[in-house]
Amino acid sequence: MKIKKMFSIVMAMVLGITCTTISVSAECIPTQQTQTIAMAGSEASETIKNKIEQTGVDITNESTIQLVPISSSQETQNTALVITNTVGNIVTEDVLMMVTDEGVGFEQGGDVSTRAGSTVEFPPLSWDGRYVIRGTAVYNQYSDGLFSSFYQPIGAYFIYQKYESCTVSNIEMLYICDGFEYSYPGFEDLDSSELEYVITVTKSSPAESTMYSTTKEYNTNRVIYTDSGSPFVGQFLTFNTVVDGKSDGYTVKL
Repeated sequence: MKIKKMFSIVMAMVLGITCTTISVSAECIPTQQTQTIAMAGSEASETIKNKIEQTGVDITNESTIQLVPISSSQETQNTALVITNTVGNIVTEDVLMMVTDEGVGFEQGGDVSTRAGSTVEFPPLSWDGRYVIRGTAVYNQYSDGLFSSFYQPIGAYFIYQKYESCTVSNIEMLYICDGFEYSYPGFEDLDSSELEYVITVTKSSPAESTMYSTTKEYNTNRVIYTDSGSPFVGQFLTFNTVVDGKSDGYTVKL
């Protein structure tokens, strides 16, 4: 059984929705409940940049900052902050997961006066929570001239910070790239079955503010194409945690 199958119900809810990325020039932007919302690093205020950089994530003018839906083993759903930085073909995606007493995710700010519809504070005003996990996926991304969803996973790592007293017994993070294998650099379909390439980072009783990593580079003569296939095709970060004796699971689509 695939690793992601434990989240099949909630994943189907998220993946069955078309997420629209919106280009914005202000911190208050139109939103719908299931949208992925984005802004450029150059559009972020110094306050927002400082908040994110305090977690160890670099923000440049070319960075992309997104609020992305979380699939969770809990009934409530919220959003994670995803920051993307690209240098050449190498992409680094940092996912910030804020865990609170009520659930997981950054609470979106309240509605403000708008000219057309409601808006949401972006990124959220509240950073209150018990702890935050920063999970990172690193990969090569290529384009064949038409599609850019060709990936070579490289590695993954996580680090966490506490804001309240709690006992973190275990953190497991899975960087999952699910798709079909093509040749590289020719981008020829190898007629293979759907594959799931997983890089796992796990630590029992992890120390706060300590990075844990796994490097597992994909075959440099191959790429994984993720633009078609089953509902599980794509790239994901899945977090499995045991905190104060309670087990939870969260998945974010990259």
